[in-house]
Amino acid sequence: WSGGYLRLTVDAFGRVVRYLSQVYDPDKGVLGVDLGASHTTLAAAFDGDLRLSVRTELGLGSVLPNLLNYCTPEDVLRWMPVEESPGSVLDYIYNKALYPASIPTELNELHLEYALARQILRSALTLAQPSWPEAVRHSTVLPAMEPIIASGAAMSRAPRPGYAALALLDALQPRGVSTLVLDPYSLVPAVGAAAGPLPMVTVQVLESGSFISLGTVVS
Repeated sequence: WSGGYLRLTVDAFGRVVRYLSQVYDPDKGVLGVDLGASHTTLAAAFDGDLRLSVRTELGLGSVLPNLLNYCTPEDVLRWMPVEESPGSVLDYIYNKALYPASIPTELNELHLEYALARQILRSALTLAQPSWPEAVRHSTVLPAMEPIIASGAAMSRAPRPGYAALALLDALQPRGVSTLVLDPYSLVPAVGAAAGPLPMVTVQVLESGSFISLGTVVS
């Protein structure tokens, strides 16, 4: 039925990131982040060299308590714009694990949700970087990336695009000049899967305006 073109979502996501790394500045990499409920994917490509990291233990859903294996509640609190206690962070984490489909109903819960999103991305980046090429590998500094593509419900369902932009800036801390791009409809995996049988359609979708530019970062 599929004509032999079935592809894992993360592979399709990585295929698009690798393609873009061959189209954009070869002196910079391309980074794609997909923050979901049950996993977090980081796809980094450097002039066609794709490094794919999938963390099934990191996500904003039922697996959220696993984040505590990589950080403390205080690490989450550093991203909060308002005063909160470590206990409130733990309460939110375990409630979210029990009811992963729940959404924030109060402003402080919204701040907690995006503080956790920041910490998940930060932890996933720290775990992924050792597998990157040695020439671009730095301990805690992100190499030059253009563009940076964000996908996943946490990013796409933000009340305003600025929430997603600030979360990406804090978590990834890009340097140099780069563009933040949001994939609000989770099109990147579909585009990557379609690249096999319909490569020109893939190019047309990427240039169709279906993605949201969150802005240019000069850091």
